[in-house]
Amino acid sequence: MTQAQRIALLGPAHPWRGGIAHYNASLYRALESAGHTVELINFRALYPDFLFPGKSQRDTSDSPFTVPHHPLYHPLNPASWLHAARFLQAHAIERLVIQSWHPYFAPGYTALLLAARALHIHTTLICHNVRPHEPGPLDELLLRALYTLPDHFITQSPTEATALRQIVGPDRSIT
Repeated sequence: MTQAQRIALLGPAHPWRGGIAHYNASLYRALESAGHTVELINFRALYPDFLFPGKSQRDTSDSPFTVPHHPLYHPLNPASWLHAARFLQAHAIERLVIQSWHPYFAPGYTALLLAARALHIHTTLICHNVRPHEPGPLDELLLRALYTLPDHFITQSPTEATALRQIVGPDRSIT
């Protein structure tokens, strides 16, 4: 990305806790300092409580890592997916970057990637985990549908890039 772009990041950020929320906030700050206009579409909810094994999904630290965001997206609410797509269009987004780590998020992400394609928005999927640590029966189906859509992928290691290539083939753009 050599010239400034209008970029939307989709993924968790404060008030959500965890490494991916911090990663997303760090990416926001780095892109903004590089001269891009950045909008962060945050989650209104992450997992239903019965799927979350920890005590809290929220960051309760004394000094949270915050960035400006729009809490629009709910992984189980198709109306919020449409709202996020309208947000992309209203803000003339040129590039959508999505944080991906579990097939649970694949249906909503797939819908938003399809909307981005219809709006001619370049898409990048950052794969924190190409496959989940604890696989489920629908994972392969969900991931294959999701992985057909992005223009570009970013993985966190060569091992993850190899795993992704086994799914998407050798001709897809993976960094």
